[in-house]
Amino acid sequence: MKTFSETTRKNIIACIIAPFSVFPAIFALYLVLFLYAVVAKSSVSTTGFEVGFLVAFIGWVMALFLTLAYGLPTALILQRYQRFNLKMLVPFSLVPTYVISVATDAEFGVLLIYAYCSVIVAAAYWYMFNKRINVL
Repeated sequence: MKTFSETTRKNIIACIIAPFSVFPAIFALYLVLFLYAVVAKSSVSTTGFEVGFLVAFIGWVMALFLTLAYGLPTALILQRYQRFNLKMLVPFSLVPTYVISVATDAEFGVLLIYAYCSVIVAAAYWYMFNKRINVL
């Protein structure tokens, strides 16, 4: 017996799985920076990868919280008004980055990583909602 509608199930699955996209996003960013350091022949250290795992874990925790507290209500509102597409979702996903930049004196690099992860999680949420295979 199915107790949730198809839309509700798709939102639950997307809300749970989308924050995990932070791990490959951060890994890809660190891989690009590592390859750039190799090509530029600067000193290369594996310490960056350890920091990358820490950043990815902290980013995942933040993404999970923000997806539940901010992303899910935003997605539901956009779905209600038939505006749930990437053109609308990506700008709304950057609102927490703007709020953090106004509220704190965070460095530009931190805000850039935060905005990058926000866009990745929003795109993953949209993809999971629209393209998911019928699991439940």
